[in-house]
Amino acid sequence: MAISTLSRFELTKLQALTAGALGDSEKGFDVRVSDTGTAVPSGPFITLREISALELGLPNRKQIDADTEEISQHVELQVSVQAFGQGAMHVLKAYAAWLGSTPGMSGLSGIGTSCPRYTLPRNVSEGIPGGWEERAVMTLTLSHTDRYRISQNDMQEFPITVTDGSNSISFTVHED
Repeated sequence: MAISTLSRFELTKLQALTAGALGDSEKGFDVRVSDTGTAVPSGPFITLREISALELGLPNRKQIDADTEEISQHVELQVSVQAFGQGAMHVLKAYAAWLGSTPGMSGLSGIGTSCPRYTLPRNVSEGIPGGWEERAVMTLTLSHTDRYRISQNDMQEFPITVTDGSNSISFTVHED
């Protein structure tokens, strides 16, 4: 059995879309995917982090040919969007407005997802040595479908044994 990915939503697609959605006053924010091992920028930045996923119902299965099936998983993905630095709350309020706009919905559709709901930004600013750091956070719910193709081992023959009390009969079924 071998599995190959036909399509899968990745946060890097949302990263590029988010960076492109920021207006002139928000362009100073660097948009990053969290937990990649890259250094934290010195200026204002936004992070995207997958926090949980929920499969909506059972996967759909479609037989492509005798040896291959395609699996479609319908997923709701929770993504934490965090902004750090001066203007953090403002940039996420603007982003929330963009998500509900026609260009926002069209952009999300273009990367293979939709955003059926999101929380409004919350101010989570923190005191740090030397002052305050503006911080804001919101959560997006993204809906998308991941598709995989799985090759199946084709059985050429299989043995069958039928037992009735003390009697049994065995035979082998062969594929023609």
